[in-house]
Amino acid sequence: QRHFAVKLANISRSRLLLFHTYDIPYDHSERVDADIDALKRKSRKAMDKLEASIRGRSANAELEVETIIGTGSTVSSILEAAREIQPNLIVMGTRGASGLKKLFFGSNTAEIIMQAEFPVLAIPENFQFEHIEELVYATDYREADLEILNDVIQLARLLEVPVRVLHLTDEDTIMEEIKFRGFKDLVRETTQFENISHELLYSEQFLKGLD
Repeated sequence: QRHFAVKLANISRSRLLLFHTYDIPYDHSERVDADIDALKRKSRKAMDKLEASIRGRSANAELEVETIIGTGSTVSSILEAAREIQPNLIVMGTRGASGLKKLFFGSNTAEIIMQAEFPVLAIPENFQFEHIEELVYATDYREADLEILNDVIQLARLLEVPVRVLHLTDEDTIMEEIKFRGFKDLVRETTQFENISHELLYSEQFLKGLD
């Protein structure tokens, strides 16, 4: 996840903000206070090490890197920091989630995706970044789809890769075909992006079809 974020920041010439948060116990005993101080030191040491490892690579010589440490639950801390920072993109890992089903149901990343006011890019834990060949945008023809697709296209331009717009449905009907062709025409007229394709797939289970 880190390598992808660094690569993307370099390509887009953006500032990279590394964010970490930890929970503070509600007990106010001296022992807990000592534990909190230890958490602070441990977090600061880990973030300084991470920042140094990124800055130490010659490929990142011109990259602006900043670290931020928050407190509280993962979801609330990230959302609060995002509202303050106003990022162009939030890049998160999916540690503990395997497959789309576990990603979309019950993970911190899923909660951020559902609640954040900014684009969120979820990177699988074991993903080894080499190069990206294509971006796939799954659409259900919702009101905000064109706006979101434009964000995807902006990322595709930076990465110099094509975009595939995918619609999954369990109904093989003329109305689905009409919606598919209509959305395709609308995208062509409004995005001014030629390196884009459209695909209509029939699947009874959304996540299975997306996999």
